[in-house]
Amino acid sequence: MYGEDSTEYRRFEDALLKDVGAPVLLAPIEQPLGMFHDAIDAGFKRVNERIDSGENAHIKVSHRKGERRWTQVYPEVDETVNGSFYGQLPCVGIADLLGFLPAAPVS
Repeated sequence: MYGEDSTEYRRFEDALLKDVGAPVLLAPIEQPLGMFHDAIDAGFKRVNERIDSGENAHIKVSHRKGERRWTQVYPEVDETVNGSFYGQLPCVGIADLLGFLPAAPVS
């Protein structure tokens, strides 16, 4: 590959990465992976804290036989996410739906 602004003989990837200006791309892989690991770990801890404190109302915690278990709280039957609009539409099979698509041109 050819880099128009290149004045030195260097690998294209090296020139491209330096021009992008993202130091995380130039760092050894262990550094960004370590940062990402720490961020994910902190996120997991925060989620667990929210579940333990009851702050997360969408998770129900129960204790069975000395073990703590959690389940997701589902909305009641009358709580519809999409409202009554989709309830008014008829059910249609996939084959019938595909009949409305234009035929693909043959090349």
